[in-house]
Amino acid sequence: MGRPPKGSNQVPTEERILTAAEAAFARFGFLGAKLADIANEAGITRPSLLYHFDTKEDLHSAVLRGVFAELREALRAGMQTQGGFHVRVVGLMTSYLDFVDQRSDFAPIVLRGFLDRHPVVQGVIADEIAPILEMVEGWMEAEGEGVLPEDVNLRSALLQLCGDALLRSAAGPLRDPIWGQDSSANALAMTRRLFTS
Repeated sequence: MGRPPKGSNQVPTEERILTAAEAAFARFGFLGAKLADIANEAGITRPSLLYHFDTKEDLHSAVLRGVFAELREALRAGMQTQGGFHVRVVGLMTSYLDFVDQRSDFAPIVLRGFLDRHPVVQGVIADEIAPILEMVEGWMEAEGEGVLPEDVNLRSALLQLCGDALLRSAAGPLRDPIWGQDSSANALAMTRRLFTS
């Protein structure tokens, strides 16, 4: 066992485990992350980790549910933007882009979840993403009634914008060469074009 990080007694054990697990799952995916390494990074033993989370699946699910709960809250805050629908939809997208950029482990965890194809991981992602999409779609339909272009498939447009942001965030040093330095501004411009007439 590694020595607990200095000051780690001030951070609850479960929080240290979740922080270490989020970084490990983002870097190595569900299949590549090792519980012993996560425990060591959290400053505890593997048996201590298993006291808090019975299985690797339980730990990964807790990480995913936690980050998606934070995303939901960020989106709800974005929905509170003041102004007309055009301003509010850009505020909502800005909240999403800020969240993805600030939570640098979020994009890799989600993308690796798709690629790993582990049934438990994909089940949690599906359980979390679908309600978020429905929440955003419902909000946009209600707030954008009479304003949303009729020829836009809302779900497809949201997935294109959100998927693009995930890829940009996960790209690391490839982000600027591929998407350009104004990639967030470009995403907001695309949001305006898709959702406003």
